[in-house]
Amino acid sequence: MGLLIATEGHRVNQAASGAEGVAMFRTHRYDRVFTDLGMPEMTGWEVAEAIKALDPTTRIVLLTGWADEIGQAAHRRGCVDQIAGKPLDLAALAPLIAAAPVRKPG
Repeated sequence: MGLLIATEGHRVNQAASGAEGVAMFRTHRYDRVFTDLGMPEMTGWEVAEAIKALDPTTRIVLLTGWADEIGQAAHRRGCVDQIAGKPLDLAALAPLIAAAPVRKPG
């Protein structure tokens, strides 16, 4: 997925686990965070909650193979902005990238 985002002209940083991703976010703010629901050390829910606590304006997309089943629960929880089903291709990814505003430097 990182390669797909990069081919659209965006800089991409990837983490091997949820905990690593949150640690990266603490030192570098990102416009968008794409997180899988099932990951080592932290779930995608936990990552989303931690990032929203640090910066509630960051757009978070939760990736899951169960998008239809958890769609309403995710929005009730309020920690993710969008849910995307897997597998994800460029046609499905482009609107997710475009939906989030780009943060201005400064």
